[in-house]
Amino acid sequence: MPQTTGKWDVRNYLVVLFCLLGALFCIRLFWIDLNQTFNRFSRSTERTGTGALGTVVWKNGIVQRRFSDRVLWERLQEVSPVYEGDYIRTGEKSEATIQFTGGLNINLEENGLVQIFSSDTVPRIAFTQGAMSVNAVTSSGAASGEAASLILETADGGKVNITQGAVLDVRIMAEEQVDLRITEGRADFEQNGALQSLSGGDVLSMDNLGTILAEARTVMITPRPAARLLSGGGATPVDFSWKGVNYTGDDRTRLELAEDRGFTRNVRRVTGEAAGEARLNLLPGIWFWRAYPVRAGADAGTAAAIAAAAAGRLTVSVVPAPRTLTPKEGEAYHYRSSLPEVRFQWTSAPEIEYYLLEAADNPGFQNPALQTTVWGSAGETGSFTSSTLGPGRWYWRVQPILNDAYQGSIAPSNAASFTITERAAPTAPILLSPRAEALISLAENRQDIYFSWQNEPEAASYTFLVSRSPDLAAPLLTRQVTTNYYVYNPAENILEKERYYWGVYQTGTDGVLSPVSPSRPFITAAEEVHPVRLAYPPPGAEYPGLRALQKPDQVRWSSRDPAVHVRFILSRNPDPLTGEALMNLADPPSSIPLIPLSEGVYYWTIRAETRDGVNISAPVPASFRVLPILLLKAPDGRLPENGYRFGPEQLRRSSSITFRWDAVPGANAYNLALYREGNGRRQLIRRWENSGRTSQTLEVSLLGRTGSFVWQVEALSRTAGAIEQRGAVGENRFTVDLPAIPHYTASDPDIVYDL
Repeated sequence: MPQTTGKWDVRNYLVVLFCLLGALFCIRLFWIDLNQTFNRFSRSTERTGTGALGTVVWKNGIVQRRFSDRVLWERLQEVSPVYEGDYIRTGEKSEATIQFTGGLNINLEENGLVQIFSSDTVPRIAFTQGAMSVNAVTSSGAASGEAASLILETADGGKVNITQGAVLDVRIMAEEQVDLRITEGRADFEQNGALQSLSGGDVLSMDNLGTILAEARTVMITPRPAARLLSGGGATPVDFSWKGVNYTGDDRTRLELAEDRGFTRNVRRVTGEAAGEARLNLLPGIWFWRAYPVRAGADAGTAAAIAAAAAGRLTVSVVPAPRTLTPKEGEAYHYRSSLPEVRFQWTSAPEIEYYLLEAADNPGFQNPALQTTVWGSAGETGSFTSSTLGPGRWYWRVQPILNDAYQGSIAPSNAASFTITERAAPTAPILLSPRAEALISLAENRQDIYFSWQNEPEAASYTFLVSRSPDLAAPLLTRQVTTNYYVYNPAENILEKERYYWGVYQTGTDGVLSPVSPSRPFITAAEEVHPVRLAYPPPGAEYPGLRALQKPDQVRWSSRDPAVHVRFILSRNPDPLTGEALMNLADPPSSIPLIPLSEGVYYWTIRAETRDGVNISAPVPASFRVLPILLLKAPDGRLPENGYRFGPEQLRRSSSITFRWDAVPGANAYNLALYREGNGRRQLIRRWENSGRTSQTLEVSLLGRTGSFVWQVEALSRTAGAIEQRGAVGENRFTVDLPAIPHYTASDPDIVYDL
């Protein structure tokens, strides 16, 4: 075999050199790309403090973004950030809503194109094509009508300074004609050194040379472009008002509504005066509207008028008025030493930003004693606890408050009243069982006899009395107990076959005695009486909460003697015969299926008689407990893990951060919340609710350049849209640490050196 010399020839060196040069070239390209990413992030951070100028909060159809230093377009998703210099465009039948860091919103309609900048923290938009509406009502910073909240630049060199509180619509039509309609507030148009101020109801039309045109135009005053209305359900009355500009004497306004952009489905038309209004009842859904001038008596407007129509989208959503849950109407609270804690609870809706809770001593809610705002909840109920209300009758309600993204109003909840009573001394206990005229056996083989009464929270002890007299004088039996019942066991032989009366009084924690309760008679019999037997569940039975909700058990009873006039009663009241019954069945079977039950203690009994009229009702109600639904375990495998740091090395791999976790057995949905942590407080950044995914991705630019963050995930079990089982919350902490990359600008403004 030929032997190698172990030496490389020139070709080997050339191949190695070529590979090294290629690797260095790739590293250089990567460094340039990374430097561009850092500088884009750094420039946006310097202007906004967060790294992004705004966020796409809603999209429909195809919405794309191109970085100013790139040539490729990428599709945007909801919650995608937008940066300094980004181009945003929408496709046909597509829309996007961008919310800037100050709260200002723009809605870019189909076939639109804008480029986004920032000048001294004020967003600046270069508008090239399409149609766009601006809502500066929610913007922060300047007071309404003062400094600009948005600078809008048109292709012909014009500039529109939009002040806070302004709402407007701008369209670029055929031959680059620009229409600017002001719905609310004020905007200043500047071109070639000339300044023109526009206010609500004004229109500015220009051709591609910047010449102002006197075209007939319609301005829709209400509703706002891309408005979202909330209603309590059913057909919602929507008020439309408009103003005609540059109309002739014969011109009128045609208003059209439809369920599609092409105005072909369920079209509704209204013709009115040049300046007028109309109220239309709209069902929930998305509606498209347009308004344009028409000649009096004409069946339709011209093609040019329709093309230049004021147009917009209207979303009508149903949010029912809240309902008061607790305190219920007529509920009573009592106290002696300290004011009671009253927990207000009502039905909630995620669209409501917060609720105004009011409690007053009059049904008109004049000068309410309690008036506080409670932030809305993504759950099904909202609640607030107060211990500030004193004695008296109180009326309470909640009023939903919408944020500026919504229009319309939701009716307040129904008003409910409750009472708070101060007691100077303990009150007489309320007797529960046995009921009046109950027949009690004293036979030798008898079981324990239970006497029970309603528990008093401020009672230190109770004194149980039995006497032959209705006024309980000269009692035969006097017993002091700390529980709300007394057991007369078979070993006691004080009572004989006779008619007796029993009652109770309580001793308060301060030693003050209450009056004796009204006495209640009972009859003892020497012969054996066979009351109904409450056979199942056994005493002290406890049911897992999830089982009681998903697969309710049954109760069983039996009777030695034939029973008639039988009635089954299930209640939360220790005396099921009083108060509100959850189940009340006449002539039930011996095995009674239960309804789904939530956590708590339940009491049930059977009332019955023999054919001879002897009362054989169960002497003491039976009870069982439904335990709290156990929490699902916290998700394992949570990433990013505790102590994770997102720095430049991680940014090189991805500009987003992904939260992921292992699936939890029994869970079919998850809640994820992300907080910024600092100064001992947590600020909610984003919440994902009821998602079936085990991961969520977020652009790290939304978190800012640096900061400490906490993310939490909770597993849920949902059935038919309702949460049946919640989970323990898993929590991890991580930090973002992205140093700013400085950039320097030379004296020549056309040259920027990034170092």
